[in-house]
Amino acid sequence: MSNFKLTGVACTDVARAKGSNPEAIQFRRNNFMAGLERLGRRDKKSRLVRKLSMACPAIPTCPLAITESERALPGMIDQLEHHLAELGLAGDVFTTRMTGCPNGCARPYNSDIGLVGKAKGKYTVFLGGRRQGDRLNFIYQDMVPTEEVVPRLANVFRYFRDERKPGEAFGDFCHRKGKDDLLAHCELPAEVV
Repeated sequence: MSNFKLTGVACTDVARAKGSNPEAIQFRRNNFMAGLERLGRRDKKSRLVRKLSMACPAIPTCPLAITESERALPGMIDQLEHHLAELGLAGDVFTTRMTGCPNGCARPYNSDIGLVGKAKGKYTVFLGGRRQGDRLNFIYQDMVPTEEVVPRLANVFRYFRDERKPGEAFGDFCHRKGKDDLLAHCELPAEVV
């Protein structure tokens, strides 16, 4: 007997109960994935950065929203994937969460990268959480205009690529370096490609 569980990062986990048959679990997993494909809910081409991103609905659905979230995040992820590929970091795993207001419905305060709407078209950028969701991140920069979010993150990813310890995750790197060190090395926005 196997159990399907949804994890805290919106992934599906197949847990095996005592005495279960691995072949039967694989069969159920394959049927589950085929069902997702039939519903158009499985995208084999998406990179991990996109699969592990999450946004709240924000404008126009939520009356509390200050700025865009769900409609803005896919474009930001497109840009971010481009920069990550250029930096050789396309295979790295990290979480990105975005909300249109400080209420944090998409849990931006414990992700590797949190983007929280602060004013129309401006976000607070949080860094240093963990993809497991068990550590709070810190405010990296405040009131960052939409068009500057990804270029500023690209500078942090460049620093991460050059200075990370072997096997170190992005959130762990940011947590270890801290806000002041990151700002000192990543102050100017990268050119938008």
